[in-house]
Amino acid sequence: MFTGENDMTVNTKLCVSIVVLDMEAEEVLIVFEKQDGRNVVNVPSGHIEIGESPVAAAVRELQEETGYTLKGSTLLLAGTTILTKGNTQYFTMVFTCEAKNLTSVRGEDSINDDDVIEAKWISNKEMSFLKDSFRNTLITPKIQMGILAIRENSKGRNITPSHCFAY
Repeated sequence: MFTGENDMTVNTKLCVSIVVLDMEAEEVLIVFEKQDGRNVVNVPSGHIEIGESPVAAAVRELQEETGYTLKGSTLLLAGTTILTKGNTQYFTMVFTCEAKNLTSVRGEDSINDDDVIEAKWISNKEMSFLKDSFRNTLITPKIQMGILAIRENSKGRNITPSHCFAY
């Protein structure tokens, strides 16, 4: 907890998101989840638990929300986002990986998150029809960060993480 201007208390939540891309099929792995009584679209995301590293949190969230697990150490840091809601700031580290680095899904029963309805691969075209259902305004920038990081990495270039803010 930090004290900002005018002695306003600001709560900071440390979070992770993981953008999983199938570059050949041009699809992204998303989750449909419940938020405040409505269904929303998100990428696998969640809070970092006390004592947990950001990478471990991203791997855990991916497994809990989709049933997928990663093969080896294949995550790239794509960027960070900061979302402010009231007196809470959500600082999110956005990781990315390619679908080829996942083990096969173990079925819907393997989703271990009460808020997640379904995990699904969708195309860019399908994504455009879902924008009104995005959990927040940072979903598109997170996916763009992931695509850029994977493209740059595949060309052997150093990745400079991107940053995006929303209020």
